[in-house]
Amino acid sequence: MPGPDPTVRPYEPRDRARVLELAKDPRAIDSPGHRIIVAEASAALALWVRPDAGDEGELGPVIAPAGDRRLFYRLVERACRQAIDEGLERGTFTLSDERLLRLLQREFRIEPQASGWEPATGRPVRWDVHVDLRDALRQLQEVLRG
Repeated sequence: MPGPDPTVRPYEPRDRARVLELAKDPRAIDSPGHRIIVAEASAALALWVRPDAGDEGELGPVIAPAGDRRLFYRLVERACRQAIDEGLERGTFTLSDERLLRLLQREFRIEPQASGWEPATGRPVRWDVHVDLRDALRQLQEVLRG
């Protein structure tokens, strides 16, 4: 596997003000299980949560400039790599944006499971996705090589 992108890296204390501006909540930084990935030259980050037990990390918010899918995927790729480096094998994330879900289904092999429904119509409005982190990393690298 190619090495990590040096412009997308794990959080360092010098990033605190910038991350607080983006995340709007100090708990994003201060919670011991939270891991943050930042982009050097952009107002962008990904947050993932290391579980207290088990081997499944949870990808939280990914904040990137609108339309910059490449940066979005680079942030997720680095979070995935970090989770693997910390010994995790599986990951999960939740989507509530149907357009993003359709895009991810076109570019990646994922199996979303509906987890929330609109009360009036019963239409799904939230989906959970569980992945093998090594497979997810391979898929992300394939898409980034494009």
